[in-house]
Amino acid sequence: MMIASGAEYHRHTGYDRNSLGGPRFLDWTNQPNTYKEYPGLKTTAISRDISHDAMLSRIIGEKYLEQSSADFSFEHLCSILGLTYTLTGKTHHSGGGVFFHRSVPSAGGLYPCELYMASRSVPGLESGLYHYAMGQHVLEEIRTGNFNEKGYVLTFFITVIFFRSAWKYRDRAYRYHLLDSGHLIENLLLTLKSLNLPFESDYDFDDERVNHLLGLDPEKEVCLAVVRVPV
Repeated sequence: MMIASGAEYHRHTGYDRNSLGGPRFLDWTNQPNTYKEYPGLKTTAISRDISHDAMLSRIIGEKYLEQSSADFSFEHLCSILGLTYTLTGKTHHSGGGVFFHRSVPSAGGLYPCELYMASRSVPGLESGLYHYAMGQHVLEEIRTGNFNEKGYVLTFFITVIFFRSAWKYRDRAYRYHLLDSGHLIENLLLTLKSLNLPFESDYDFDDERVNHLLGLDPEKEVCLAVVRVPV
Protein backbone atom coordinates (compact mmCIF):
# COMPACT_ATOMS: atom_id res chain seq x y z
CA MET A 1 0.00 0.00 0.00
CA MET A 2 1.39 3.40 -1.01
CA ILE A 3 1.14 6.03 1.74
CA ALA A 4 0.90 9.53 0.30
CA SER A 5 1.08 11.70 3.43
CA GLY A 6 2.00 11.74 7.09
CA ALA A 7 -1.65 12.05 8.05
CA GLU A 8 -2.52 9.01 5.97
CA TYR A 9 0.31 7.01 7.57
CA HIS A 10 -0.95 8.05 11.01
CA ARG A 11 -4.45 6.79 10.20
CA HIS A 12 -3.17 3.61 8.55
CA THR A 13 -1.03 2.62 11.55
CA GLY A 14 -3.43 3.66 14.32
CA TYR A 15 -4.50 1.02 16.82
CA ASP A 16 -8.13 0.03 17.18
CA ARG A 17 -9.93 -2.06 19.77
CA ASN A 18 -9.28 -5.29 17.86
CA SER A 19 -5.57 -4.79 17.16
CA LEU A 20 -4.10 -3.57 20.46
CA GLY A 21 -2.36 -6.91 20.92
CA GLY A 22 -0.10 -6.35 17.92
CA PRO A 23 1.11 -9.24 15.73
CA ARG A 24 -0.01 -12.70 16.79
CA PHE A 25 3.48 -14.19 16.43
CA LEU A 26 7.12 -13.17 16.07
CA ASP A 27 9.62 -14.96 13.85
CA TRP A 28 12.34 -15.60 16.40
CA THR A 29 14.54 -17.22 13.76
CA ASN A 30 14.70 -13.82 12.07
CA GLN A 31 15.17 -11.70 15.20
CA PRO A 32 17.28 -8.61 14.36
CA ASN A 33 20.67 -7.96 15.92
CA THR A 34 20.54 -4.87 18.14
CA TYR A 35 24.20 -4.00 17.53
CA LYS A 36 25.81 -2.77 14.34
CA GLU A 37 29.51 -3.35 13.80
CA TYR A 38 32.02 -2.80 11.00
CA PRO A 39 34.38 -5.82 11.21
CA GLY A 40 38.01 -5.14 10.40
CA LEU A 41 37.97 -1.37 10.86
CA LYS A 42 40.47 0.45 13.05
CA THR A 43 38.95 1.15 16.47
CA THR A 44 39.56 3.68 19.22
CA ALA A 45 38.56 2.69 22.75
CA ILE A 46 36.32 5.06 24.69
CA SER A 47 37.08 5.40 28.39
CA ARG A 48 34.35 4.19 30.73
CA ASP A 49 35.72 6.33 33.56
CA ILE A 50 33.43 9.35 33.53
CA SER A 51 34.06 11.92 36.24
CA HIS A 52 30.94 14.00 35.77
CA ASP A 53 28.55 14.62 38.65
CA ALA A 54 26.14 17.24 37.31
CA MET A 55 22.61 16.79 38.66
CA LEU A 56 19.83 16.40 36.10
CA SER A 57 17.67 18.89 38.01
CA ARG A 58 20.40 21.51 37.62
CA ILE A 59 20.88 20.79 33.93
CA ILE A 60 17.16 21.14 33.24
CA GLY A 61 16.35 23.92 35.67
CA GLU A 62 19.29 26.31 35.54
CA LYS A 63 20.20 28.75 32.82
CA TYR A 64 22.40 27.23 30.13
CA LEU A 65 25.88 28.78 30.40
CA GLU A 66 27.27 28.10 26.95
CA GLN A 67 31.06 28.09 26.70
CA SER A 68 33.49 27.78 23.82
CA SER A 69 34.51 24.33 22.59
CA ALA A 70 38.05 25.61 21.87
CA ASP A 71 39.44 23.48 24.71
CA PHE A 72 37.49 20.38 23.67
CA SER A 73 39.37 17.22 24.66
CA PHE A 74 39.15 13.49 24.07
CA GLU A 75 37.93 13.18 27.67
CA HIS A 76 34.99 15.43 26.75
CA LEU A 77 34.17 13.08 23.89
CA CYS A 78 34.33 10.03 26.16
CA SER A 79 31.93 11.73 28.58
CA ILE A 80 29.52 12.64 25.78
CA LEU A 81 29.35 9.10 24.42
CA GLY A 82 29.30 7.44 27.83
CA LEU A 83 26.47 9.62 29.11
CA THR A 84 24.47 9.61 25.88
CA TYR A 85 24.36 5.97 24.83
CA THR A 86 25.85 3.14 26.87
CA LEU A 87 25.09 -0.21 28.48
CA THR A 88 23.72 0.15 31.99
CA GLY A 89 22.95 -3.39 33.14
CA LYS A 90 21.90 -6.86 32.06
CA THR A 91 19.13 -9.38 32.64
CA HIS A 92 19.65 -13.15 32.41
CA HIS A 93 16.81 -15.07 30.79
CA SER A 94 15.77 -18.58 31.77
CA GLY A 95 16.75 -19.87 28.34
CA GLY A 96 20.35 -18.79 28.87
CA GLY A 97 20.23 -15.53 26.93
CA VAL A 98 21.38 -12.17 28.25
CA PHE A 99 19.60 -8.88 27.58
CA PHE A 100 21.66 -5.71 27.97
CA HIS A 101 19.88 -2.55 29.08
CA ARG A 102 20.89 0.86 27.76
CA SER A 103 20.83 4.45 28.94
CA VAL A 104 17.82 5.26 26.74
CA PRO A 105 14.36 3.66 26.62
CA SER A 106 13.30 1.78 23.51
CA ALA A 107 9.97 0.42 22.29
CA GLY A 108 10.10 -3.34 22.79
CA GLY A 109 13.78 -3.14 23.77
CA LEU A 110 14.69 -3.32 20.07
CA TYR A 111 17.03 -0.29 19.99
CA PRO A 112 16.86 0.74 16.30
CA CYS A 113 19.16 3.77 16.74
CA GLU A 114 22.81 4.04 15.75
CA LEU A 115 25.19 6.92 16.42
CA TYR A 116 27.82 8.20 13.96
CA MET A 117 30.21 11.07 14.42
CA ALA A 118 32.45 13.31 12.32
CA SER A 119 35.36 14.76 14.30
CA ARG A 120 37.84 17.52 13.53
CA SER A 121 40.97 18.36 15.53
CA VAL A 122 39.97 16.40 18.65
CA PRO A 123 43.21 15.66 20.55
CA GLY A 124 44.00 11.95 20.49
CA LEU A 125 41.59 11.19 17.65
CA GLU A 126 42.29 11.48 13.94
CA SER A 127 39.87 13.71 12.08
CA GLY A 128 37.37 11.52 10.31
CA LEU A 129 34.02 9.79 10.19
CA TYR A 130 33.27 7.22 12.90
CA HIS A 131 30.60 4.78 13.95
CA TYR A 132 30.07 4.39 17.69
CA ALA A 133 29.93 0.65 18.42
CA MET A 134 28.31 1.08 21.81
CA GLY A 135 28.29 -2.65 22.60
CA GLN A 136 32.09 -2.61 22.62
CA HIS A 137 32.37 1.05 23.65
CA VAL A 138 34.68 1.88 20.75
CA LEU A 139 34.72 4.22 17.76
CA GLU A 140 35.05 2.46 14.42
CA GLU A 141 36.97 4.55 11.89
CA ILE A 142 34.98 4.55 8.64
CA ARG A 143 37.35 6.95 6.87
CA THR A 144 39.68 9.80 7.71
CA GLY A 145 39.35 13.44 6.66
CA ASN A 146 37.35 16.50 7.63
CA PHE A 147 33.65 15.85 7.11
CA ASN A 148 32.41 18.68 9.32
CA GLU A 149 31.00 21.84 7.87
CA LYS A 150 33.16 24.90 8.46
CA GLY A 151 33.09 26.11 12.04
CA TYR A 152 32.27 22.79 13.75
CA VAL A 153 34.49 20.47 15.78
CA LEU A 154 31.98 17.59 16.02
CA THR A 155 28.91 16.47 14.14
CA PHE A 156 26.72 13.65 15.46
CA PHE A 157 24.37 11.70 13.19
CA ILE A 158 21.48 9.76 14.74
CA THR A 159 20.17 7.01 12.46
CA VAL A 160 17.59 4.23 12.66
CA ILE A 161 17.69 0.72 11.20
CA PHE A 162 14.15 0.05 10.00
CA PHE A 163 13.96 -3.71 10.44
CA ARG A 164 14.87 -3.73 14.12
CA SER A 165 11.50 -2.24 15.04
CA ALA A 166 9.54 -3.46 12.01
CA TRP A 167 10.30 -7.07 13.00
CA LYS A 168 7.80 -6.64 15.83
CA TYR A 169 5.77 -3.53 15.04
CA ARG A 170 5.58 -3.82 11.24
CA ASP A 171 3.94 -0.81 9.58
CA ARG A 172 3.71 0.97 12.90
CA ALA A 173 7.50 0.81 13.45
CA TYR A 174 8.24 4.32 12.16
CA ARG A 175 6.24 5.79 15.03
CA TYR A 176 8.65 4.10 17.42
CA HIS A 177 11.67 5.13 15.37
CA LEU A 178 10.73 8.74 16.06
CA LEU A 179 10.21 8.08 19.77
CA ASP A 180 13.44 6.12 20.17
CA SER A 181 15.56 8.62 18.27
CA GLY A 182 13.98 11.43 20.29
CA HIS A 183 15.12 9.81 23.54
CA LEU A 184 18.66 9.46 22.22
CA ILE A 185 18.75 13.03 20.90
CA GLU A 186 17.55 14.41 24.24
CA ASN A 187 20.25 12.43 26.08
CA LEU A 188 22.86 13.90 23.75
CA LEU A 189 21.60 17.47 24.12
CA LEU A 190 21.39 17.22 27.92
CA THR A 191 24.94 15.86 28.02
CA LEU A 192 26.27 18.70 25.88
CA LYS A 193 24.37 21.16 28.05
CA SER A 194 25.81 19.63 31.23
CA LEU A 195 29.32 20.16 29.83
CA ASN A 196 28.40 23.76 28.91
CA LEU A 197 29.22 23.02 25.28
CA PRO A 198 27.49 24.88 22.43
CA PHE A 199 25.36 22.79 20.09
CA GLU A 200 22.93 23.02 17.20
CA SER A 201 20.32 20.36 16.39
CA ASP A 202 19.15 19.97 12.80
CA TYR A 203 16.19 17.96 11.50
CA ASP A 204 15.87 19.71 8.14
CA PHE A 205 18.95 18.59 6.23
CA ASP A 206 19.72 17.07 2.85
CA ASP A 207 18.76 13.44 3.55
CA GLU A 208 20.31 12.02 0.40
CA ARG A 209 23.64 13.79 0.95
CA VAL A 210 23.91 12.79 4.62
CA ASN A 211 22.91 9.17 4.01
CA HIS A 212 25.48 9.02 1.21
CA LEU A 213 28.17 10.51 3.48
CA LEU A 214 27.48 7.82 6.08
CA GLY A 215 27.42 5.08 3.45
CA LEU A 216 23.87 4.00 4.35
CA ASP A 217 21.46 1.97 2.28
CA PRO A 218 18.34 4.18 2.61
CA GLU A 219 16.11 1.15 2.14
CA LYS A 220 17.49 -0.19 5.45
CA GLU A 221 18.88 2.70 7.50
CA VAL A 222 18.52 6.49 7.41
CA CYS A 223 19.63 9.52 9.36
CA LEU A 224 16.87 11.29 11.33
CA ALA A 225 18.83 14.02 13.10
CA VAL A 226 22.14 15.89 13.05
CA VAL A 227 23.67 17.57 16.10
CA ARG A 228 26.67 19.85 15.64
CA VAL A 229 29.16 21.28 18.15
CA PRO A 230 30.56 24.64 16.94
CA VAL A 231 34.19 25.57 17.49
